[in-house]
Order: sequence, then C-alpha cells, then structure tokens
Amino acid sequence: MWLNDSLSRPDLQSLLNKLIENVPVFADFTQAELLELLNGAEKRIFEAGSRIISEGDTGNFMYVVINGEAKVLKQGDGFKKHQLGNFGRGDCFGEMALVDRSPRSASIEAVTDCILIRIREGDCWRNTVISSKIFRNIAGILAQRLREVHGLLLNKNA
Repeated sequence: MWLNDSLSRPDLQSLLNKLIENVPVFADFTQAELLELLNGAEKRIFEAGSRIISEGDTGNFMYVVINGEAKVLKQGDGFKKHQLGNFGRGDCFGEMALVDRSPRSASIEAVTDCILIRIREGDCWRNTVISSKIFRNIAGILAQRLREVHGLLLNKNA
C-alpha cells in the first residue's frame, strides 16, 4: 500500500478526508471505501519532462495527481504534437482506458516533478459500491471535459 504505515490514525483520516474533498474522482466516497480502493494503489514519482502515458499504448490503470503538473499531448498531422491541456493537483487521467479499454488517446508528460497515485482497473471494480461511485465520478469528469471542448470549438468558430 502506498500510504505510509507511520501515519497516525488522525493523520490518515485527515489525508483521506482531503482526498475525498479535493479529488473529484473520489467524491462521495467514505473513508473506508477510499482506503479499500487505495489498498492496491501505488505511489509513482515522475521527473519533469518524463513521459507518463504514451498515446496508442494500452493500459488498465489510471492516475491521480497528488502534486505537480502534467500536460496532455496529441499527435496531429505531420507528427506535430499539440498540447490539449494540463492536469494538476486533484486531477485524474487515464480513466478512459478503464471505461472502454481502447488505446490511450493522448500522451501525458510531466511538466514539473509529479507525485501520482496509480490505481489499477481491478481495484476500481472489485467492490460494487466503490465501482458504482468511481464510474459515476469518471462519467462526470468526462462529461465536463466534453463540455469544455464544445465551448472551445464554439469559440473557435465564432
């Protein structure tokens, strides 16, 4: 488990509460549910400039940003890469692979040193209560991203 065993119970409870309050993919989780989900999670550290996810690769895990910033890159025509956005503290990425099992739609690269939590697909779907909450939260995150893209397209064509 990536959580430090030396954390006192109050510190652990405080950390879990902060994750529930500040990380949209964990919204409406109880502390016990979040602890169960994170039991199999891994802490991953990426240095600035490191590739975290590569477009076209397969994956069965998602990441949650605990600290740092990462950028989203999409290959366009002529192999030119386009930056589509950024992720920061509390954001998640890679969750689309958990929903549709398709290849990664974009690359993610660390802009600054990043501390991430890596959550495997199997950990998300093991408990039906947890899986329904995480699936609902992922759907909400993807819906918000789609609304943002629609807004960008409308503003571009105006």
